[in-house]
Amino acid sequence: MVPLQHFPKEYLVERGNPKQQIKQYKTASKISITLYAYELAWRTKWADEVEKAKAGLHATLLVTNPKPEDSRNKLYVNFDSDILTLIREAKCLSRLGADIPNTAKIVLLQEEKFKMYKNELQYIITEYNRIHGKIRPNVEMLLSPHKEDLQHTLRPGFCNLTWTSMNIDGYLSHVHLGLARLDQLIININDIMDNRIQNNLESLSKTVLVHLPQEDKTYSLDEFVKMQEEHILTQSETLKSKNFEVEDAVYDLIQMINNYKMTTHIGDVVQEEIQKINRYYNWSMYQALLHATKFSLNQMKERICGRRNAPKQILKPFFEVDVQLEGSKSILKPSLEDVQSAINRAASHVLKSTKKVQNWNQGHLPEDQREPFYDWIAKDKEIVKVILLLTGSIQGTKNKVTEFLDRFSDYHWLWKEKPEERLKKFKAKNPQLEDFEVQLADFDHQAA
Repeated sequence: MVPLQHFPKEYLVERGNPKQQIKQYKTASKISITLYAYELAWRTKWADEVEKAKAGLHATLLVTNPKPEDSRNKLYVNFDSDILTLIREAKCLSRLGADIPNTAKIVLLQEEKFKMYKNELQYIITEYNRIHGKIRPNVEMLLSPHKEDLQHTLRPGFCNLTWTSMNIDGYLSHVHLGLARLDQLIININDIMDNRIQNNLESLSKTVLVHLPQEDKTYSLDEFVKMQEEHILTQSETLKSKNFEVEDAVYDLIQMINNYKMTTHIGDVVQEEIQKINRYYNWSMYQALLHATKFSLNQMKERICGRRNAPKQILKPFFEVDVQLEGSKSILKPSLEDVQSAINRAASHVLKSTKKVQNWNQGHLPEDQREPFYDWIAKDKEIVKVILLLTGSIQGTKNKVTEFLDRFSDYHWLWKEKPEERLKKFKAKNPQLEDFEVQLADFDHQAA
């Protein structure tokens, strides 16, 4: 390329002035030489930068976060952004018709491959973080070997493979397979935890172990106790069934984790962690049964005695009682003691509903020797407190019942005196019409 040949002719003076033309040619030559020297220096410098940028292709595919305290995005794609700059500049120079170094041509030819690898690795990191984010805290330590196995699958990208390696495609396929396997394992674990364990525990904790109709219907004591026995018997079977379901689900969860095939010789799951997860859900089952028992006893107490500190409660009648004359006294049939006894029996049935619900890890024992959750629940302080409140629930109404019975004392003459003798005494006084009116008015007053 001769810069002078490209000098704009409209800027040249006419041929009639040769001195001026020579001066212009000299000026143009100086400018062209300066431009050519600048362009040559720039190309030389750019060629050096190409070599430096190409050195970035010898870096490993992945790096870890240099700040361990920052747990977010702790894996990074180790792709030098200068390589993309190099590719863009090489494209521009090629379109201008300029010669570019062979090194730049080689990088330019692999542009699509590098971009594809970079996107694939970024997707792998996104999936890695997503899958780890799905691990629940209570099984995180249990899955430590599985996470270490995946780390081992990713390790070549940190140590051996560079952007010029020939087996990157095989590495990506292997990592995708490892991610898919761990992802499916975590999906299955979460499914068991949500649908077979947590849902059953929540359903069990909301189970009402007493049957307390809210309509205006009253029951005899025997009807009340029998109704509770039948309902509690049915609910007890439900508790027993759900307890077995949750225990089996926890066993399946542990077996699924243990049966996961590692790609390397990494140690098995630590037995201590297995025992921890087992104890955790065993305790959760106890808490669910405890909540159901406590809630049911409180429901009975509130239905019979009303809620504490609730303003102006209107409690519907629940038990059938009669006022009967026994000798010369007015009494309740059944008595308050009988009512309290019926409530105590119903509360006892509620508490004993967990006697058939066996504690875990006792499959090796005969069924009659297995410990039920009842032994734990009966000793709980909150349960003991509610039971004590129920056993004295009727005592709060004793004074009102006594006042009600005292109202019948105004009519004691009806059963203490014989009508014939009182009428004989009245006639012996030779009563007048006014005496009859006074006596009838007294009857009206007592009836009011």
